[in-house]
Amino acid sequence: MKFINRYFLLLLVVAIGAYLRFYRLGEVPAGVYVDEAALGYNAFTIAQTGRDEYKQLFPVFLRSFSAFSSPLYVYLAAPLVALLGLSSFSIRVLSAAAGTLTIVVIYLIVDKIIKYKSKYAPLVSTLIFAISPWSIFFSRAAFEANLGLLLLSVAVYLMLFPRLKYLITSAFFLGLSAYSYQSLRLIPLLLIPVHYSLFRSKKYNLKNAITIFLAFLVSVLPQIIVSATPAFRVRAVGLFYGDAIASQADKIVFLPRELASLLAFAREFGSQILSYFSPANLFLLGDPDPQRSIPEMGALNLWVMLPLFIGFYVLAKKLPHQKALFVFAMMVIFAAPAALSRDPFSTLRALNLLIPFSIVIALGVDNLVGKYGNEIAFVSIVLLTMLSLIGFWRGYFVLFASERASVWNYGYRQLADEISASREHFVIDNSRIKPPHILLAFYMRIPARQYQEFAKTKIIKGYYEDTEFDTYYKLLNFETRAIDWETDIYKNQILVGDGLAISGEQVAEHFLEKVFEIRDPLKKLIFQAYRTNPEEKCRMIYNRNRYCI
Repeated sequence: MKFINRYFLLLLVVAIGAYLRFYRLGEVPAGVYVDEAALGYNAFTIAQTGRDEYKQLFPVFLRSFSAFSSPLYVYLAAPLVALLGLSSFSIRVLSAAAGTLTIVVIYLIVDKIIKYKSKYAPLVSTLIFAISPWSIFFSRAAFEANLGLLLLSVAVYLMLFPRLKYLITSAFFLGLSAYSYQSLRLIPLLLIPVHYSLFRSKKYNLKNAITIFLAFLVSVLPQIIVSATPAFRVRAVGLFYGDAIASQADKIVFLPRELASLLAFAREFGSQILSYFSPANLFLLGDPDPQRSIPEMGALNLWVMLPLFIGFYVLAKKLPHQKALFVFAMMVIFAAPAALSRDPFSTLRALNLLIPFSIVIALGVDNLVGKYGNEIAFVSIVLLTMLSLIGFWRGYFVLFASERASVWNYGYRQLADEISASREHFVIDNSRIKPPHILLAFYMRIPARQYQEFAKTKIIKGYYEDTEFDTYYKLLNFETRAIDWETDIYKNQILVGDGLAISGEQVAEHFLEKVFEIRDPLKKLIFQAYRTNPEEKCRMIYNRNRYCI
């Protein structure tokens, strides 16, 4: 009967989590961000041709503008896109499903790793994860890191079993996770040795540890083969704070350069990693990037601060127990890739911290239940859960859906509809906006082969070698580039840009005719479109030049 109760409660928690992740999935966020559109369109081209947008056959890394991304999300999403059609919903389903499955794995980890006085502590911790703004947010868009979180969670769970077959399977999932998100290439290299050093025994000896590590290396062999190319390192190098370290090292004149650089790195890394344990960042401020945060909400619900802090205290008391050390090690290792990037608090790169945080929260809940009893704990959890859901509903489905629409590229779907409905030629000004071609290709569902024939000409040095990105694209009846005010006004076409691309003076000077404008839910101008009038322009005597016929 106890098993049935726990099973039913877990099912209820998963149902709540699934609802929060799938409800209006294709509508909120109100647009798709550029990387999401690239993932979606590549899934579309692979579903149609087996090749990515650049006509490369199942690449180890996917070219993504001037960098490269991990391919696993695209490969798993391709069948869903083939089945459901290319849309914001179809490309997000995989992430929402991964987020929902992670709820179950988090419960298994929390329930297995430490013994609790209260049998409900793992369930409450799992509920906190299920309704966490941090987890829900990244489950509601095509974030590769969210798929990586699921795979890493499975690997961590399997690590809790001492038998070799489980540990080898864990190594396989760690290898698989390395294909899902870039930072997960580093985590296994740290996690496997730490796990062995803490849990080594007669059955788990050095020979077995080497076998496990080799299993991981075999699973990432395709990445190792291209590790000498820019594709392997360009994104990580671009995010690293090397300039900040050099600047700080220059100020440490009393030490040798190498030692000064090491000291500067330690200072920067220490500052960065501590930011991921800052109460202000976790519970109040959230991610400074408006595209990755919810208005008026932190990464975690405010009331979770109490069980988390108590959990840290309880965990510290358990030291030097090997499992307590493993939890602390996971926190440092999972925060390390994020701390190596220049962003001060990136909830995306630190998403994996939700695994050890859930364990710590369970310890805190267990302590509180033991102190105040099941009845008070139950009533408190129900009330706090309801308040959290109300707060999340307001923050995400009301404020975020409208206030953050523009940073989520609201307006491109409407622009794609306008272009598709017209036979005229469009010039999309890309002077200040993110690469618009991939967003339009996504919404217009441009046939894969037609897109690939143009995109493949962009690769000059080699697929994994070329990091140059040319923003000019000419597809169907539109092209993306800066507006040329010397020549474009003498051609019959429609010029499209943001609020600064086309001024009132230019409209009057060049006799432009307004065709449409697109505004976000807050009525902020996103796009304005004007039809050129070369006949009227050339009719004026002072405008007669070589472009007039």
